[in-house]
Amino acid sequence: MEITLEKCNPYIRTAEIQPAVLEGEKPRMAYDHRLFFVIDGAGKIFVENKEYDISNYSTICIPPAVSYHFQGKMRVVVINYDATRSYDTQTKPVCPPAVELFDKNRMFDTTIVKNFKEPVVLYEYQFLLSELTDIVTAFNRRDDYSDAICSSKLKSILTMIARQTDTTVSSESKMASKIDGYIHMYATEIESNNDIARHFGYHPVYMASIYKKETGKTLHSAIIDERINVSCRWLLQTNETIDTIALEVGFSSRTHFCTAFKSRIGLSPSAWRRKQLC
Repeated sequence: MEITLEKCNPYIRTAEIQPAVLEGEKPRMAYDHRLFFVIDGAGKIFVENKEYDISNYSTICIPPAVSYHFQGKMRVVVINYDATRSYDTQTKPVCPPAVELFDKNRMFDTTIVKNFKEPVVLYEYQFLLSELTDIVTAFNRRDDYSDAICSSKLKSILTMIARQTDTTVSSESKMASKIDGYIHMYATEIESNNDIARHFGYHPVYMASIYKKETGKTLHSAIIDERINVSCRWLLQTNETIDTIALEVGFSSRTHFCTAFKSRIGLSPSAWRRKQLC
């Protein structure tokens, strides 16, 4: 069965970081979807009859019953998932067998998301690293919220990947989406638009104009918004002072931080923290 992305409700069976060599002598087939993200290292992946060079921040999505194998030394985030929750009682993962031993009757969920009927290989997606490691952390925490956190974050990642591979989406819109991802990951470290432009290889004025056209926001505003989001987590999860948090999330001073925070949240950081924790 095939479903659209909005109807996807991922069930994650495994989320881990494999620190060793992901290398096999012969192709294998998985019984569920696989998402691989190369943290560091280099090599190749062979998917059906195609060969891809992969290295840091390569992202690979492979549907079930598709042959693949790796060559090379890489540290990789691995996520095994179903597109729906039809088989969420089957929590134990199954190691992908060699192609000749694959038994289609052992497949978990045969539902395929429309955008992921075919294998996907993308490059330079380092902004996915924090989201994927959050999934690994939440999955291994195994508390009452782990499943919901993992599922929602994975759907967000799949949506971002689908947008980048959709031929009907303009290149400018795809660029804006990638910039959003970069800001999400590096907002506390970005010093100017030049940092983002340098990373993506664009002139900063051109990049800023495209981003404003596609999102309705300036890059500066997007960076400040993300810094405020990060600061909210600091305010709730730590006992750090307002001055410390201001500097840690990228503001030059407490005054600058408090002004930006109140303009977006409606309260000062201290008042918001007290309200949330009372």
